[in-house]
Amino acid sequence: MRRTLPAAAPLRILPAHASGVVTNAGRFAIIKPPMAMFSKAPYPVMSPQLCPRSVSLNETRLPGFPTLDVATDMIMKQIFTAKLQKNLRAMALCLTALPMAQAVCTPVFAADIGKSDRVADPQGNFDNARYSSSSDWKITLGVGAAYAPKYEGSDKLEAGAVPLVSIEYGDTLSIDFSGVTVNLLNHNGFRLGVKGGWEAGRKEKDDRKNLRGMGDIKAAGVVGGVIAYGVDPFEIYAKVDKTIDGSEGLTATVGASVSHKVDQFILGADLSATWADDKHMKSYFGVTSAQSARSGLRRFDAKSGFKRVDASASVTYLMTENWSITGTGGVGFLLGDAKDSPLSKKDIQPFAMVGVAYTF
Repeated sequence: MRRTLPAAAPLRILPAHASGVVTNAGRFAIIKPPMAMFSKAPYPVMSPQLCPRSVSLNETRLPGFPTLDVATDMIMKQIFTAKLQKNLRAMALCLTALPMAQAVCTPVFAADIGKSDRVADPQGNFDNARYSSSSDWKITLGVGAAYAPKYEGSDKLEAGAVPLVSIEYGDTLSIDFSGVTVNLLNHNGFRLGVKGGWEAGRKEKDDRKNLRGMGDIKAAGVVGGVIAYGVDPFEIYAKVDKTIDGSEGLTATVGASVSHKVDQFILGADLSATWADDKHMKSYFGVTSAQSARSGLRRFDAKSGFKRVDASASVTYLMTENWSITGTGGVGFLLGDAKDSPLSKKDIQPFAMVGVAYTF
């Protein structure tokens, strides 16, 4: 049995808060979006040539003023740029928010779709072979919608589209939007791996009211490791993530997950707890004297400690040999200084996601 822990990240797509996530081993094919984890998706841009225009108006313009063509192009560009930026923030949120739970779930997304190593005793005439592949390579592409807090601790939820992409090679390599995981050891239920990913950071404009005066936390790379032990269909795991630049923080997550296949359904659940060091806590939950003066919030010195506990569940339906639809939902509970921070407007952080994917 193989599972991949989520990379730090966050849903900002679902927003992103710390090291982004949302899953047990990167099972969220986006899969982020870390509350800092949430979702995003680009809007198609309409070609200016498709917009009706008056030739006569374009030919009779006043000196110094743009033609109707140029004015329309400028307006359309501003409109679609604004929508694109909004959805990109949403995606980051999901990718981050998902990390919200940092294992925001063990949910079974792209990485689990079509797996044959979790098959329960077949019932009825279910053809198990149809839903498994003899190839070591598995590529999953899809799209989903996520709903999660704008940032870790926010009382406002944001919806957005998120791409579902996952590439796997046997039990050795796993790549998705949360990062890359390479298993150095995978034997008799034990798994030891190294990983690299990204942390979405946080921008003041994500919530101009509650984050006003706090400044931005830069997006940054993340390196870490994971160790796990599993006995089908259960797994216990621990992972560590170190952010390079950005918050420069360190987080550690311990958890347990279960993933079981019954007929054409894959059922998954995950429970995890996340600890963070001083740098991470100060970046995401602390308020310095300068920030206090700019924002009006009271000064707050956030210390290291367990910052949240997350629980999630997922259901994947295998529609055909290649197509599947997955739904996942969960909730995170902020703890300690993360809960007491003046930036945390709500200590209960719900999130949900649904997606459709095709596995090659």
